[in-house]
Amino acid sequence: MLVAFVLLVFGIMLFDMRARLKGAEQRLAMLEGGPQPREQVDEAVRSAAIVIRERLAAAAPPTAPPAEPVAPVMETPIEADLEAAPEPAVDLAGLPRPSFGFEELFGRRLPIWAGGVTLAVAGVLLVKYSIDAGLLSPGVRIVLGLLFGAALIGGAEAALRQEERVRDPRVRQALAGAGLATLYVSILAAHGLYGLVGPGTAFAGLAGVTALAMGLSLRFGAPSALLGLAGGLAAPALVEAGSLNVPLLSCYLALAVGGLCALSRTQRWMWLGVSALIGGAGWGVALLVMGALDWASSLSVGLLLLVLGVGLPLLAFSGTRGTVVRMAAAVVASAQMAALVATGGFVMLHWGLFALLSVALVWLGRDAALRPLSAVGLSVALLLAGIWPEPEMSRFALVMLTMGGIYGGTALGRLWRTGGGLVDAGQVAGLALGGLLVSLVHFYQVGADGSFALLALAITVLPVAAMMLGWSCPERRQDARFALLATTAAALLVVAGAFGLAGWALAIAVAAMAASLLMLAERAGDQRVEWSGWAFALGAVMALVGWDFDQMARLWGDAVVPAEAGLRWLAVALMAVLFGWRARFAEGRLVAQGLAALLGYGAVAQIMSALWLPVAVALGLVMLAQGTRRWLPALGVMAAISLLWAVWPLAVWSGHALLSLAGEPMLVTGLPQFG
Repeated sequence: MLVAFVLLVFGIMLFDMRARLKGAEQRLAMLEGGPQPREQVDEAVRSAAIVIRERLAAAAPPTAPPAEPVAPVMETPIEADLEAAPEPAVDLAGLPRPSFGFEELFGRRLPIWAGGVTLAVAGVLLVKYSIDAGLLSPGVRIVLGLLFGAALIGGAEAALRQEERVRDPRVRQALAGAGLATLYVSILAAHGLYGLVGPGTAFAGLAGVTALAMGLSLRFGAPSALLGLAGGLAAPALVEAGSLNVPLLSCYLALAVGGLCALSRTQRWMWLGVSALIGGAGWGVALLVMGALDWASSLSVGLLLLVLGVGLPLLAFSGTRGTVVRMAAAVVASAQMAALVATGGFVMLHWGLFALLSVALVWLGRDAALRPLSAVGLSVALLLAGIWPEPEMSRFALVMLTMGGIYGGTALGRLWRTGGGLVDAGQVAGLALGGLLVSLVHFYQVGADGSFALLALAITVLPVAAMMLGWSCPERRQDARFALLATTAAALLVVAGAFGLAGWALAIAVAAMAASLLMLAERAGDQRVEWSGWAFALGAVMALVGWDFDQMARLWGDAVVPAEAGLRWLAVALMAVLFGWRARFAEGRLVAQGLAALLGYGAVAQIMSALWLPVAVALGLVMLAQGTRRWLPALGVMAAISLLWAVWPLAVWSGHALLSLAGEPMLVTGLPQFG
């Protein structure tokens, strides 16, 4: 204690000596003719005017009029000169700048803070000394500690009121910080060391000290707020290190972080609010790591995450940086709420809390800058539904319908309104495709293809309804919303066809969707839809080629193929004809024309013997040449096929002939057969 007070006294004396030295330096500069403030110059001119006026009055003759008429004559020019005198130019570059050298650091700053820290340590040592010596009872020790902390805060107030003597604000900040630290330690000792108060009372006391710290920060500055932040967030771990009362702790954290965020907004200390939210998120992680939460604890933790992730950032932050903070807090809250659902066994209470967070995210999405939060929430919901171990059909359906109503209904409502955009269309598409995929993961069984075909058809209603709502919207051509919805609907219909139709008909279903998208693009005036149609056309060709190798062998010889092979090739060929005829993409149209000729030949090859294929190719070439001259790629493909059929026998004969030159006998059977 003695050492602490000696250090404090020496610090104050050192500060007073420095202030005196500063005053002496200013007076010396004034005497040497250095730059003087305007107030001092004005005062000097007024003093000179008074002296001149008095001397003139004393030198006037007895019969002269009183001195009053003379005074205005002398005052007017002087006062006019004072008013007209320009302000002295101050060379800012030449002014001395504050330095932080050895003298500034060790002569002014460190002694003040060292005194504050010493006082805080002195409060702790005072209690420890009374414990070691056994002089006082526990209750008296705690009361003395509280009184000592209050006295230090009173000293800070006195330093503020005596600002003309104690001009450095760090003096009162150090005293206030030492007082707050002493109060924190006293309350913690009353609970953890002596057991004089229970957890509830200790929480209330610590909350009161935290509130006092926030109030003192308004009077003494940010250091008190920083101390309140550290003490308010660390206190629960010190009060209940063994067994936490989760509902009480959640309520305390919500109040403490909320108060710090409110102070951050009023004082524009963004660092304080962000730090408080980070600390609250850390406590959220700690509570989730504990696990085995009962329904009351789960409810309190879920509501705490909702407050920290949505409520407090919305109230405490604004502007561009505030938007970033709100988005980051909402993403963290989504992740923590997902962890609560996953670690809690996917019970309906936790799903209900996630639904509340989803509603909050959708509500935040009214702001265009925060619109992606809805997509984040939907993605997390689908991920949770996907990892749900062995869900019951009824509960799974309830969860998916709820999430669909929250995210899908909101997206449909604002998709084609002012402010709607691609994010909303992405939500509709993601909900439709993701919901079907998650359902397949959990409930698909062999033999249930018909049920999933019906499910895919039912889900297709969502993107189709969104397309119909935006059909008359003039802004739908400005972005890819309509194209994304059309692509989603086509993909769902293909999936329904894959489950509901025979396997060989997959290429036909994909080709039908490609042709439908091409016609829809022309009808809607949106070329983006046509690009989607081209992707489905490529998929149809791949499904056709990769289905059976025997059908490829039919292109140059006889092979046994099923009867439906020709129908499959014909459907894809007709799709290529449509693209070669109606597509707006010129280069793609040329490719489609050549592909249509090749696929048409493949369709004929599936049903015709190899002996007659060259004849069919020649007839096809003649028909194309006579029917249309614009399909030059198709003519070129058919001519190439005819040439291959013509060259093939000659190539076989030439091969045997070349081998005979090497000693391999050429048999009659190796010659071309003419009949």
